[in-house]
Amino acid sequence: MLHAAFVRSPLAHAHVLSVDVSAARALPGVVAVLTGADLEAMTVRAPDPLLALFSTGGPTPEFSLLATDKVRFMGDPVAIVIAESRYLAEDGCELWRPIMTTCLRGECRLRARPSSPPLFANLGDNIARPHSRNEFGDVAGTFAHADRVIDFHIDVHRHQNVPMEDAAVSRAGTPT
Repeated sequence: MLHAAFVRSPLAHAHVLSVDVSAARALPGVVAVLTGADLEAMTVRAPDPLLALFSTGGPTPEFSLLATDKVRFMGDPVAIVIAESRYLAEDGCELWRPIMTTCLRGECRLRARPSSPPLFANLGDNIARPHSRNEFGDVAGTFAHADRVIDFHIDVHRHQNVPMEDAAVSRAGTPT
């Protein structure tokens, strides 16, 4: 049985210039070390099938299994080390040398602006779906003549499955 461990990006958003895994490949007990470039030669970039299930009909991002040209979040997988034991795989992960350039402040913090560099090249921008509000009928008149109107606030619990990074959400086209 072989064991795998992932090398993950220490940066939240950066361009990957090179990944040197030669020291990890030379480690006794390491069977293989695969980078994004290695996997890209064996696979085809495709939209994430889970994102496609929840899609609103718009485009979905295309990306490879391991980061190739850029990392999009801290912990984004950059390489995989396959070894004879979990310990050797983890040791191999510590021997990689990335050469990355970090993003500019505007690239990381203001992703919701249409002018920000896109996280996924095939999408053109970082706006998942433009904000729109649709009202049908006389909404204000209906509330004004209602026998009872209940107004309340809902808080969502903190153990929601959401990423904890500095991606932005936009309201009516204004970055936050």
